[in-house]
Amino acid sequence: MKTEPQPSELAIRIEPLSSDEGGGFLVTVPDLPGCMADGETVGQAIAEAHDAFKAWAMAEREDKGDLPVDVRELDEVQELH
Repeated sequence: MKTEPQPSELAIRIEPLSSDEGGGFLVTVPDLPGCMADGETVGQAIAEAHDAFKAWAMAEREDKGDLPVDVRELDEVQELH
C-alpha cells in the first residue's frame, strides 16, 4: 500500500495575483491537477493550500480509490516572483 503524501512533502508554485484578480497570492500543486488555493499573504495561501490538498485527496480517493502522486522533495519548491 502506498504511503499517502502529506501537503508539506509536495512541491508548490506560488504566484502573485494581479489587482484585477483580487491581489494576494495563488498556490498551485503541480503534481495534483486542480489543487490550488489563494490568500492575501504567502503564508495564508500556503495554509489554504493544505486544506485544498485534503479536499483534493478525499475527492481523488472517492473517484479513483488511490492517489497517483510522485512525491517530490521540498527542495524542489518553485516560487515565482
